[in-house]
Amino acid sequence: MMAKRELDLVPRVEAVRDEKKIQPPVHFSLAEILQHYSESYAAIRNQFVVADQMLQEGNEEACKMIWRSQVVLAEGLLDFYIHELSKFCMFQMFAGQWNKSDKYNQFMVPMAKVEECLAATF
Repeated sequence: MMAKRELDLVPRVEAVRDEKKIQPPVHFSLAEILQHYSESYAAIRNQFVVADQMLQEGNEEACKMIWRSQVVLAEGLLDFYIHELSKFCMFQMFAGQWNKSDKYNQFMVPMAKVEECLAATF
């Protein structure tokens, strides 16, 4: 005979987690953004040495795997670079250092995020 399972609904426990303080965004200078990009790009390029070694040893599959990973990493690096440049430009416009573009003026931000930012203390 099977034991009877309890299937009644019970109230959910709420507000038991510790609140985490919101960290302010990190702003990099143009020089820092370029440095991060250049260092990461160099690390990706350095994998050609490993790929060449694998090819010379006859391990073509390993070589191709490294090449594929280089493409994926390079795409991710380009995405991150564009993101950081966009963030830099948006901040410059927000801070009044640059003229605001049409795209800046049309940028949509959810009100929940606005409230979250206003409530954060830095």
